[in-house]
Amino acid sequence: CPVGHYCPTGSPEPIPCPPGEYQDQAGKIQCETCPAGMDCKPCPGGTFCASAGLLAPSGPCFPGYYCTSKARVPNPVRDGTGSLCPAGHYCPPGSSKPQPCPAGTFLPQSGMVFRNSCLPCPAGRFC
Repeated sequence: CPVGHYCPTGSPEPIPCPPGEYQDQAGKIQCETCPAGMDCKPCPGGTFCASAGLLAPSGPCFPGYYCTSKARVPNPVRDGTGSLCPAGHYCPPGSSKPQPCPAGTFLPQSGMVFRNSCLPCPAGRFC
């Protein structure tokens, strides 16, 4: 049973600790209540937390991706915690949301990292 989960007797799979609880040891049958004065909270936007029970996020979201809150991987894909940066936007490392290209520019590809990747609108068109 991995860290951040509990495994009651007879349970076929590990169960993640619920909000407000944690488990920092493997092989336990129950989670512990967050200590007084401590706040067990979701991983903040722009970061990922690879396991439960961490004292700090595992690291920033990967370039070209954005992580909302509760991301478990640095490159989430449409799992409700983030995704690949969509076309028309760019996502530097540690992005919590896609940044739109400035007015008058566009970006046809997804997964872009830098603002200077945004291209000027073609003549005769607006973006």
